[in-house]
Amino acid sequence: MPQFSLGEKVKVSKAAAAEGSNSNFVGKVGTVERNQQVGPGGFVVDVAFDGQANTASFWERWLEKA
Repeated sequence: MPQFSLGEKVKVSKAAAAEGSNSNFVGKVGTVERNQQVGPGGFVVDVAFDGQANTASFWERWLEKA
């Protein structure tokens, strides 16, 4: 089961900085738009941020409740 529900506010943690392209999202708060299961227990979460037209995708472990 995913850790976050659709519409829930999440914050991108410092762990996301390990993936260079995500480092500019660290500390930002967004809204969960979609959870995608990848493998037996991993989830990729699409997060929408205010002022951005497209969502960004993060491993679930890179997010925390806002």
